[in-house]
Amino acid sequence: MNNSCFKNIVYLLFIMGLPLCSVAQESSLSVEKIMQDPLWMGYFPSNVSWGTHGETIYFDYNPEKNNSDSLYKIELSNLKSIEKVSLNEKRKLISRNGVFNKNHTSKAYVNNGTLFLYDVKKRAANALLELGGRIADLKFINDKELGFSHDSNFYVYNLDSGSLSQLTNIINGEEPKEREKKLNDKDQWLKDENVSLLQIVREREEKQESSKNYRESTAEKDPFTFYTAGQFATNYNISPDKKYITFNLIKRDWGTSTEVPNYVDISGYTKDLRARSKVGEENTEYKLAIYNLEKDTVYFVNRSKLPGIKDLPDYVKDYPDKTWEEREREVIYSEAIFAPEKAIAVVNIRSKDNKDRWIAKLDLNNGSVETLDRQRDEAWIAGPGIGWSGSTGEFGWLPDSEH
Repeated sequence: MNNSCFKNIVYLLFIMGLPLCSVAQESSLSVEKIMQDPLWMGYFPSNVSWGTHGETIYFDYNPEKNNSDSLYKIELSNLKSIEKVSLNEKRKLISRNGVFNKNHTSKAYVNNGTLFLYDVKKRAANALLELGGRIADLKFINDKELGFSHDSNFYVYNLDSGSLSQLTNIINGEEPKEREKKLNDKDQWLKDENVSLLQIVREREEKQESSKNYRESTAEKDPFTFYTAGQFATNYNISPDKKYITFNLIKRDWGTSTEVPNYVDISGYTKDLRARSKVGEENTEYKLAIYNLEKDTVYFVNRSKLPGIKDLPDYVKDYPDKTWEEREREVIYSEAIFAPEKAIAVVNIRSKDNKDRWIAKLDLNNGSVETLDRQRDEAWIAGPGIGWSGSTGEFGWLPDSEH
C-alpha cells in the first residue's frame, strides 16, 4: 500500500469523528455539559483492524445511535464508502484474532472451540481440531507445526501428518501423598522384633522386598508430572527448537471481601453485592516457569539478581526513626518472548509497588535473568513495556534474532 492510500485511510477514519467538532461548535463547554451522557461528543470508530487479505478495514462504529456498536468496513478499492457488515457476512468472516505463519500464506485461528487453518491464496478455511475445550496461546512453531495450550497443557499439531503431540504433563491440583502407610514407633519396633526372631516372617518379608525391587527395576519410568498446587497456569509459549516451554503461574488471594448492600434489587429485598477487598489486601503471587523438555523438569525464573530488587521507595527518608526491612520486592512477570528462530527469550518484569520495570534476558537452562534495561519512577512506572504484533504472534525482534 502506497503512502497516498495510507493517508487517505487515516484521513477517512479521522473525519468519522466530525460529530465532536460540530457539537463542540454549537455551545461552549461547561461542567454541566461535560457531566452529561458522553454521547454529546459524537461517535468514533474503535477496534480498527485489517481484513485477512489487506483489502478491507473493519471497525466498530455507531453512527445510528443504537444501544451498542456494530461492525463496519471500508474497502480500499472504494475509500469513500462506509458499509455496515451484515450478520450473514459477519458469520463468514475469518477471525480478527489468530496468527500467521512466517510467509503469511496461512493463518491459524480458533472459532467456537475449533482450531482452523486458513489458506490465504485459496481463500479457504479447513477445520483441524475440536478438543471440546478452550484452545489458547496459538503459535506457528514453523510452517509445518502449530503449538497451542489446552486444558493446562501444551500441544503440537503437525500440519502434514495430522498428528497431535502433548509435550507437557501438567495437572491442576496438589501432588498426591505417599501411598505407603508409615508405622508409628511402637508398631515399627514390634515388626522389627518379629522379623529378627521368626524365620518364616523374615523369609516372607525378604520375598516381598525382592518382588518389590524387581517390579521397580523392570517397570517403565513414570512420566514427569508438574502439579499446579492451587495456581492458575497461563501464557504458554514454546522455543523454536521445542526444548523449552514457558508459562505463567498465578495464585489468587484477594483477601477479605467487603460487603455492599444493594437496596434496589429486582426481588424487592436488600441483598449483598460481591465487592473487592480493601486496597492493599491483594496478595496475588506471580511466577514464570520453564518446562525443560530434555531434562523433563520444571523450574522458576529467579528475580533475586535484578538490580534494585531490594530498593526502598524514596518516601522512607521521611521516616528516619522507623526501621525498614530489606527484602526482595514482589514482581509480576509477563509471558516469555522468544526470538523467531532461536532459543533466546526476554521477559518484562514489573514490581508490584509499580516503581520499577525490568526488561531481562532469560537463561533457559537455570531460570536466571540478565537485565537489559531497568526503568524506575518513584511515582508510578508507566508505559507499554514490550510490544508485540497480534497478527503474527511475534515481537519486535530484529532480523538477527539477537536484539
